[in-house]
Amino acid sequence: MKKELTVDEWFSEIRSGLEYRKEYGREDIWAELEALFYEAKGLNTSKGPNLINSIGDAIVSHLGSIYPYIMTRPKRQDSVQNAKILESVDNSLLEELDLPDEMGTAILHAYLWGRGFLKLGYDSEFGWNPAKLSNPEQTFGMSLSQFDSKGNRIEYCEKVKPGMPWVSTVLPHDIVVPWGVSSLKDTPYIAHRVIRHIDDIKSDVKYSGKRDLQPTMTGNDVVNSYLAVGDGQRLTNVSMGRDVPKAEFVEMWEIRDVRTNKIKVIATGHDKFLRNEYDYLQTQGLPFVSFAMVPQTRNFWVTPDAYYLLPYQEELNDISVQAAKMRKLAILKFLYSDGAIDETELQKLFSSDIGAGVRVNQGIPLNEAVQVFTPHNPNMNLYAVDAEYVRRNSRETVGFSRNQLGEYEQKGRRTASEVMAVQDGSNNKMNRRQLVIRKAYLDIFKKLNSIIFTHWRTPKWVEVGGDWVEYDGQMLKSDYSYDLVFAQKNPISSPVERAMENLNLYSMLVQDPYIDQVGLRNMVQSAMLNPEHRKVFRTDANIPLQMQQMQQGNGPVQPNQ
Repeated sequence: MKKELTVDEWFSEIRSGLEYRKEYGREDIWAELEALFYEAKGLNTSKGPNLINSIGDAIVSHLGSIYPYIMTRPKRQDSVQNAKILESVDNSLLEELDLPDEMGTAILHAYLWGRGFLKLGYDSEFGWNPAKLSNPEQTFGMSLSQFDSKGNRIEYCEKVKPGMPWVSTVLPHDIVVPWGVSSLKDTPYIAHRVIRHIDDIKSDVKYSGKRDLQPTMTGNDVVNSYLAVGDGQRLTNVSMGRDVPKAEFVEMWEIRDVRTNKIKVIATGHDKFLRNEYDYLQTQGLPFVSFAMVPQTRNFWVTPDAYYLLPYQEELNDISVQAAKMRKLAILKFLYSDGAIDETELQKLFSSDIGAGVRVNQGIPLNEAVQVFTPHNPNMNLYAVDAEYVRRNSRETVGFSRNQLGEYEQKGRRTASEVMAVQDGSNNKMNRRQLVIRKAYLDIFKKLNSIIFTHWRTPKWVEVGGDWVEYDGQMLKSDYSYDLVFAQKNPISSPVERAMENLNLYSMLVQDPYIDQVGLRNMVQSAMLNPEHRKVFRTDANIPLQMQQMQQGNGPVQPNQ
């Protein structure tokens, strides 16, 4: 494969990548899996419990309800202090960038379609490029490329802010990698399909060669393109009838080329590059993170978890239909002789009144007037037994048992091991899927920090251990190792808990003569929420001397001595 490709050659590459996704990612079933998950109109999935939805929700809840905390360790002695600053910055960005929410969406994508994707960016939704600004030396790591020359907004993503990094979930429908690639770490490029309004593209200074660019998609085309498979996803509006909506959107492919370290943008139906320039976001590999919860072998695209549940969903639907029919067959039925019972008396047989009597006409023997006719139901436990068997198989297919999902078995004695399994499931103990998510978080922050080191030029402030510290990206730039732990809630979100932790630490260390008591009081004082409480802690230089005198039994030394 040659280093520089033409526009036509890139489209040929993309078509090959689309076939790769279709062949190994089971893309032909994606639309059906999504429709089953949401019980889309016309699928009639309400015959029985929705396994696709319930198990998918359990997986997302299991993996998405745990809050990550990033830990940073320096690899060089001169970066010890900066490592603490970077750790505070990273954990602040977790909440500011809504990373847990984005990760939860990517987990759902991986469940339904095999892979979850998260895209990293900076300053602009469609590519940071300081070279396009009038004075790059005075940009200070930010721009106003979200607006056109008249001040009108041309980017609409709320989380994209000037001078700030961002992380956003990307649909796997919009991602193409070369045929045969097994990992983003090995791919020579990644292509991301982007749909923009023609007017916004014309007003965006980052694009060139757009004079003859024409829109090719209507809003309806955009929606329907996610139902198409393979190369059929790339639609061109060719209907020009009076009743056909006018095309106003452009389908673009944003290609990040690892070989040339460039970003290239091409558009369907257009023969020129809209961008073909240096990629400022390839600071540590591609600005994408991807994961699959199904174990991989040779291929990048995998069969999604939800696909394996389809047979069980169909079987459970069948059991639900049969059980409903059997319940109806089991309703009390009877035969009665013509003329034996008057119509008004017959209605009493259907009455809910207890002890109602029915009058039989004279001359008709009672044993011949009414004959009970209730069909025998040989399988009254169909739903209770068979349905639970199907549910159990479906859970184990995706790697969960009832206990691991935090549920008790319905029968039998609960053993100590079962109780421990329930506790582990309730506490979201680290398992294989959590390890996958942990690695995705670490990959995000390695790339995110690399972007920060390169592009954060303006001074910023962050709280570290109760003190506010000024920093910039260049100051933090160094070699670090990262670790991540999961908690049930944000470990840095509760000032009350932090104050209590510091008070407990104070009570343990206040009598230790080897502890800096002034520093200890400063730490406790900084965590106090009430300013009146802070006045209680004196932190002047006489405190250690006063304690020494008190320990010797001489009483406290007055401040003026």
